[in-house]
Amino acid sequence: MGRFDNAVAEIRTSTELDPLAASAHSALGFALFLAGHPTRGLEHIEHALELDSTNWMAQIHLGQVREAAGELHAAIAAYESAVTHSNAGAKPRAALARALALAGREDEARRMLTTLVAEAKATGTHAPVVATV
Repeated sequence: MGRFDNAVAEIRTSTELDPLAASAHSALGFALFLAGHPTRGLEHIEHALELDSTNWMAQIHLGQVREAAGELHAAIAAYESAVTHSNAGAKPRAALARALALAGREDEARRMLTTLVAEAKATGTHAPVVATV
């Protein structure tokens, strides 16, 4: 809805209530990034990963920020870590496939996409994620 200031305020409250919650810091960082404050957003995402280096959603947020900045190698590394820590979840695999395609590694991206599409057809649960690729 584009109400980033409201989102930032609400999420900031969650970080104040639980300053050790990596997921809250990651969400705040991504909201700040979307609100046009990429440096501040990145600081919160990196703090989230300091709190919990296995938080795969924070790794996806890091990848998204890096991807938006054109830092595809860093984005791919973040997404690969997210895939590992999410037990090969669909969302991190789709993000990785997209970044691989953007980096010119189309064969790898297409193989991942084929797998995601097959899984989506079988279960339907990954269909919205496939669209990101």
